[in-house]
This record gives sequence, structure tokens and C-alpha cells, in this order.
Amino acid sequence: VYSLAFALGGKVLLAGYFDGTVQAWDFDQRRPIGNPIRHNGFVRTLAATRNGDQFISVDGSLLRRWDATT
Repeated sequence: VYSLAFALGGKVLLAGYFDGTVQAWDFDQRRPIGNPIRHNGFVRTLAATRNGDQFISVDGSLLRRWDATT
């Protein structure tokens, strides 16, 4: 794990990994939510919007904005 961010009032933990994936986790249940999202390189930074419906992930060359509701 290289980067972490909380979303939805701490209910969801976003984890960015060295293998270039981002995985959302149900923090209370300690289980993954959906499938990992792939990046080109390791995920350096994660951030979630205040209401948690979108987040941004950044690797060495790419910034992505994701809709967390889909």
C-alpha cells in the first residue's frame, strides 16, 4: 500500500498499491468493494470529494477522476 484516503464519512477506505491498482474497502466490514481499478504505475495519491461520490487517483504520469457511485 502506497496511499490511502477515506471516503463517505470514513465508511470507505481507498487504497492505492505499488502494483498500480486502487481498491475501495468497506472499512467496517473489512472487505473489498467491487473490482480494483488499474493505473499505469503505482498510485502515489488518492483523494475523495467531501460527499464521497467521486475520487481522484494519481500515478507518476496520469491523474484520473472516478465516479464512486458506478
